[in-house]
Amino acid sequence: ATPRVAGGPGGEPMLEKAAELLRERAGTAEGQLVWVDLGGGTGFNVESLLRKVDPAKFKKVVMLDLTPSLCAQARKRVARMGWTNVEVVEGDATTYQLPAGLQADLVTFSYSLSMIPPFYAAVDNALSLLKPDGMLGLADFGTSAKYDSALRQHSYLYRWFWRAVFDIDGIYLGPERRAYVEHKLGAPLFELAGAAGIPYVPLLKAPWYVWVGQLRN
Repeated sequence: ATPRVAGGPGGEPMLEKAAELLRERAGTAEGQLVWVDLGGGTGFNVESLLRKVDPAKFKKVVMLDLTPSLCAQARKRVARMGWTNVEVVEGDATTYQLPAGLQADLVTFSYSLSMIPPFYAAVDNALSLLKPDGMLGLADFGTSAKYDSALRQHSYLYRWFWRAVFDIDGIYLGPERRAYVEHKLGAPLFELAGAAGIPYVPLLKAPWYVWVGQLRN
């Protein structure tokens, strides 16, 4: 099995970049930022980012997941940390909407978009949550297209092998998700790619990527 990895090998770089951009955006103001983490699992990402950005800078943080048991763990994390502006929502990334009057500065998918079959709907909905200058952050496992940038390019056998391994568990490593995001948002503000070991697949390293971009006005 290829389980969902808390944080994931690219999760921390994505959160580091997102935190840098959020700090710039917030400046000295408090209670202004809105962040939605789609497929947030146990809330690991929220805890990590809120170590990098003062929680007081946020008006609202939403951690959404479809799995009741993960949401229960996330609520325990929120209670343990004493956050009063973080809400855990059990819901669907393709349909979730913020309360009236709120728009997000940042929406993230961290090792979740590859597990959502209707990814067009998930991305479209994520973009609908954003402010006009809002940002989208992705961290996930993924392979290149047949012809791709030098940073991303993988060989045919490498693409085929890792897509086959993850497909067993319904995790989709093809380039379509990132390609659709770039179709909607254009070139990223920040991009990173690498490979890392995963549980139950000894010695081999699976490809991951980080992508952070912004709505085009």
